[in-house]
Parts: sequence; C-alpha cells; structure tokens
Amino acid sequence: MNAAQFTPADFWDRLEGKARAIGFGAIGVAQISELAEEGKALEEWLSAGFAGEMEYLERSKEVRKDPELFLPAAKSVLIVTVNYYKKYSANTSATGKIARYAVGRDYHNVLQKMLQQLQACVQREFFPEATAADFRIALDAHPVLERTWAERAGLGIRGKNSCLITEQHGSWVLLGAIVTTLELPAKPLTPRAEHFAKLSCGKCTRCIDACPTGAIIAPGQIDARKCIAYLTIESKSGIPLELRAKVGDRLFGCDICQEVCPFNLPRQKEEQNPLMERQIAGTQLLLKEILEIPTDADFERRFAGSPVMRAKRRGMIRNACVVAGNSQDSELLPVLQEVFRREEDPMLKEHAAWAMEAITAAKS
Repeated sequence: MNAAQFTPADFWDRLEGKARAIGFGAIGVAQISELAEEGKALEEWLSAGFAGEMEYLERSKEVRKDPELFLPAAKSVLIVTVNYYKKYSANTSATGKIARYAVGRDYHNVLQKMLQQLQACVQREFFPEATAADFRIALDAHPVLERTWAERAGLGIRGKNSCLITEQHGSWVLLGAIVTTLELPAKPLTPRAEHFAKLSCGKCTRCIDACPTGAIIAPGQIDARKCIAYLTIESKSGIPLELRAKVGDRLFGCDICQEVCPFNLPRQKEEQNPLMERQIAGTQLLLKEILEIPTDADFERRFAGSPVMRAKRRGMIRNACVVAGNSQDSELLPVLQEVFRREEDPMLKEHAAWAMEAITAAKS
C-alpha cells in the first residue's frame, strides 16, 4: 500500500505502532538538507585534535557532512531511539562499573536487525515500489551525524554533554537511522513534543561540573582524550597517569554526565526490548575476574557478543588495573602481582605496577 494514500498523521500512526512493536521508543524523520554549520564544527573539532586516536572520524568526515555520499539521491532520514537505562546493582570495592548501554548484547547487532525489520515494514506496507537500493541503515559505527538528524526530526535536544536528550527517556537512548531516497512525510508533532523541543539546558552545568576529568571543555564540546569512555574503550594506549585516579570505578565506559542531568532523573526507567533481553557483562564486573583472564581466547569465550569486546582483553585488563588501584583493596594485590608476572605487554606491566603501588601507598 502506498504512503501517498494516507495523510501524514495516518502514516505516522501506523508506522509508530510498527516501531513500538519492534522495540523502538521514539521515531521521527528529517529531510536531507545542508549540514554547513555541523560540518564546520566537525572540521574544527577534528583540527583541534579532540578525536584522539579515532582516526576513522577524519577519514569519514566528508561522508558525515554529506548524506548523499552515504546514499546517492538520499532525501530523508528515518531516526529511531531505543531505551537502554539499567539500574546499577549494589556496589562493592572489588568491582568496576560497566556503562549501561554495554550491560547486554552488542547494540550494533541488535539495532541492525531491528532496523532491518522497520525498513522491511516501510517498504512492504507503504512503498512497495521501492527496492533495497532505496535504503541504507546507519548506526554510530557508520559515517552519519545521527544526533543532528534526530534533533532535526524533533526527537530531542542536545545537552551540554553533547548527548541527545529525548522527552521520553532523557539521554538514555541509542540512535538508529534509515537513510532513504524516499520522500517520507513530515511527522506532526504533538504540543508536548513541540514544547520539549524548545527547551534547553539553560544555566545548568551539572554535567560539566561532574565530569571527573574535565572532558566537557565547553557546552556541547568534548575533548575525547580526557573522556573516561574514550580512555577505557577507544584508546589503545595507556591511561595517562594524571587521569587514572579520576577514572574511579569505571571499568568500561562512563555515565557520570548523564547520571547528574536534571532531564534524566525523572526519565530513568527500565524497559524490556530486544537490547535488554540478555545480560552478558551486567552492570558491574569483579576486578579479580577480569585480571585473571589469561588469554584472548578465554576473554572471547566469556564476553562474546558483548560491547566490552571492543576494548579487547588488553584494554579491559588495563582498565581493571586502574580501577583496582583506585579501589585501594589490598586483597587484589596477589592477582595484580600475577598480572605483572604473566603479561609480556609493557603497558599492562606498568599499569599493574601502578595499581600495586597505589594500593600499598593507601594502606601505609
């Protein structure tokens, strides 16, 4: 059935129902238009070196600025959100926290399948004359400025921590996109959605003030080289000495700037969706468990299908050493000594030695 036979309100009512059934939170559409301001901001951010080791951002910048390089003749971007909020279990000194989005399965795989279902629905029920070439799915691993398109679609506002804040779930959302050559009808916004789209952070600086490493250098601007999420996931180097104590108990990723956001506090709710069906890492991991993993094969057996695979065994042991040092837990000294003896990697040896020294100094 062709979407032209429906009013925009009818089209979106039907599509939203399908999206909710798949497990999405909100859905919207933005028409492809020039990204001059966003492109300039991206260029300046990259030129300042704020991307750190993420060289792929430089390589893909032209595609990010021009969606037609991502999909020729692109006309619309369909944007969806998925809630990933999860409460942390009771904390102990011998554990490290996992960023909430990484509690379960790798969201790239889950969202890819969810978006494929939504694309099939759009094509089957509304645009049967379209072909697979008229669509291209995009996640954060693809060169698409998904937060910009989500803003333009009316799904949320940009916080000073650069996260998209939605009316339904705050910033506790993952974004997915379907770029298409089809001209999808504009979504009528409810008065409530229109009101939320006009809000802003105002004078609030809680996220900036709470960031332990000072990574939010200006409203909406992040120096990734200082960000705990970058340091524990993206970076393949050692964590700088001056930042190790500030990492605290964050083993993989960081949610601190979201945890203090006033927009988020009333919108923190757990929901069942395909993303949250299965926990792999969980909200916290025993440091001893991570430090005792002897080989890459053992690490893969334990965390296959989890986002923590991105840091690899090497990165997770590095992170666990830092969190262990910050825990001041002397019961971790034997396993840290074993890491120092077992590992040949100079970086891991140095991090284990630092952790032992930090624990010993705290007890003296």
